[in-house]
Amino acid sequence: MKLGIALKFTPKENQGPMVLASGEGTLAEKIRILATKHGIPVVEDAPLAEALTPIPVGKEIPENLYRAVASVFAFVLTQKSTSE
Repeated sequence: MKLGIALKFTPKENQGPMVLASGEGTLAEKIRILATKHGIPVVEDAPLAEALTPIPVGKEIPENLYRAVASVFAFVLTQKSTSE
């Protein structure tokens, strides 16, 4: 089962990262297509996606997932800096 989770973190607006979109199957693929179309990096991490799936859209992630999500954001930032 393919999962798709879109996350956002704006330090001045949120205390922690929040779930923007979540879905499985066809919806997960649409999330991936939209991200790619808009130049948003896509990171595959099935265990993390499974942990994030129960979190409702619009809600911040729980603190116990901060470290895992932070490593994804750090990876994305290093990829952006090497591609510039």
